[in-house]
Amino acid sequence: MYKPMHKPLSFLGTSFLLMLVLASMVYGQDAEQNPTDTQESQAQARPIEEITVLGQQTTFQIRQQIETAETEVYALFNELNSNDEFDVSCTEEVFTGSLFKRRVCMANYLREAEREAAGDYVSGVLACGALSCVPTLLTLEDAKHATREKAIAMEQEMLRIAQENMRFAEALIKLTRLVGQLESNKRENPLYFGR
Repeated sequence: MYKPMHKPLSFLGTSFLLMLVLASMVYGQDAEQNPTDTQESQAQARPIEEITVLGQQTTFQIRQQIETAETEVYALFNELNSNDEFDVSCTEEVFTGSLFKRRVCMANYLREAEREAAGDYVSGVLACGALSCVPTLLTLEDAKHATREKAIAMEQEMLRIAQENMRFAEALIKLTRLVGQLESNKRENPLYFGR
């Protein structure tokens, strides 16, 4: 048996009209307030520079924000540091055995050490020729040891700049918070397989 739907529709229509009347009453009361109070409150309100909301974000969103924050931090650091060897550049690289690109940010002195190690390896291969010797590639531990002093000096330079430049310090804090949020998301999601 067919029943007409006019009762629920009329109830919705009445509810809508009631909401309109209440809204106009509230708006009317706001308009009756002293106009100088409204002007003073607007004059006292100052714009908010930036709000960062970290709740309920996906890992992908946080990664994008980290990349943006890294770009800002490294651009400021490159501009403010006193040694060009410490300048940091980021590239998209595909690692052996993978089809996925990864963002790699590295200081100039590390890139130079990497180039030298690769050159030494190729020279070793060419020197071996038909012999059965196998040259060794510089390991990560060897590279860390060889560049340890420069890494310490770069850290000290970053700390100095953060103490002297509030903009750099704030950008560094923002990046640190985002990385912390990403790590927290990884711990909360046992099925996370990303980098």
